[in-house]
Amino acid sequence: MIRRLIALTVAAVSLTVAITAVTAAPAAASSFATCSTGKVEAKAYSNIPVFYQPDTSSTIVDYVQRGQYADCSQTTGVKLGGRYNGCGATNANAWILVSYSRYTPPDGWIDPVGYTYAVCWSDF
Repeated sequence: MIRRLIALTVAAVSLTVAITAVTAAPAAASSFATCSTGKVEAKAYSNIPVFYQPDTSSTIVDYVQRGQYADCSQTTGVKLGGRYNGCGATNANAWILVSYSRYTPPDGWIDPVGYTYAVCWSDF
C-alpha cells in the first residue's frame, strides 16, 4: 500500500512539473508589427524614419523614437514596398502605415502620418 501511494505521489509530482513547464513557456513573439490591434510601439532603435511612401527614396516625414506609440492601419496592415536595412533586418520590405501626435517646439502639436519599417515595431 505504501509503495502504491509513493508511486501515485511521484506520478502526480511529475504531471505537475510537466504542466508547469508547458504553461510557463513564453509565446513566440512576432518578428515585426502586423497592425493586428491597430496600435504599435517602436521597439528597436531611436530615429526610426517615417516616409511619405513605403520606399526609402520617398520624402521623410518624421523620425520616431524607441518606446513611442502610434496608431496603425488595420485595413492596410503590412504593405510590401521598397527594400531597406534597419533595426537588425537586411533587405526587408515590410512596411506599416502609422499616425501619431507629438509636441514640437516652437510649432506645437504635429500629427505625422507615413510609412515606416515594420521590423522596428511590435503590436501593442
